[in-house]
Amino acid sequence: MRSKVRILLCTTVIAVVALTAHILVQDATRLPIGELVIGCSSGGPYSGSVTLVAYLTAWISTFVAAVLYFYTGHLLPVGNRVGRSVIVSAILLELKGELIREPLVNYFYAIDCHIHQPLAYAVLSQMDKWLPNLIIAFLLVYICPLKRANEKQGQLQQVVQPSSIDAVPV
Repeated sequence: MRSKVRILLCTTVIAVVALTAHILVQDATRLPIGELVIGCSSGGPYSGSVTLVAYLTAWISTFVAAVLYFYTGHLLPVGNRVGRSVIVSAILLELKGELIREPLVNYFYAIDCHIHQPLAYAVLSQMDKWLPNLIIAFLLVYICPLKRANEKQGQLQQVVQPSSIDAVPV
């Protein structure tokens, strides 16, 4: 029961922090992106109702990520938290198509449309996706519980995560 409450709490914190980062990065990169691409209409900030729905629904995908991390985090091939965070972030981004697929498709779409996009545009246009997912991954690894690999008769056991960044979990 304690791990369920902890997953719900960490999910809520992570969803709020990650979506806030997404909104802040999107607002900060809107003008530079608009200056890099002539004729780009990047739109204005979202209304309060859209933002509220975004916060409420962000919790769902974050909860799914937290549950998946709870059950599979001990299987990651890296023992230290920073390495696990990078792997989890890459997995999250690639599952959403935001690590390789979306930037590559956007690049080839621009070529087909005879639009020159500088590298800065490609990086800035993905920052609102990459940074929040990196934050989600680090927070998952640092504050969410893990289920032990050697579960005893269906009873959940939490892994006590090591305090040292280079320690290997049991």
